[in-house]
Amino acid sequence: MKTSKKKLRDEIKRMKASFNQLKIQNKRKINLNLCLKCKQDTGNNFILVYKNNNELKGKICVSCYSTN
Repeated sequence: MKTSKKKLRDEIKRMKASFNQLKIQNKRKINLNLCLKCKQDTGNNFILVYKNNNELKGKICVSCYSTN
């Protein structure tokens, strides 16, 4: 009986830890200085890119945007 309770407690701890890790991954800050494609500094020539739900995804430099 005690071993099954201990296993359940350990499993719950693991589930909580993985859930917390997912929350941290979803709240990472966006680096708005770098291009999403080429990872170089965008400077003053950039285009803002949004997700489907109107959240800001990042920036793309004009040279990467023109190659699409």
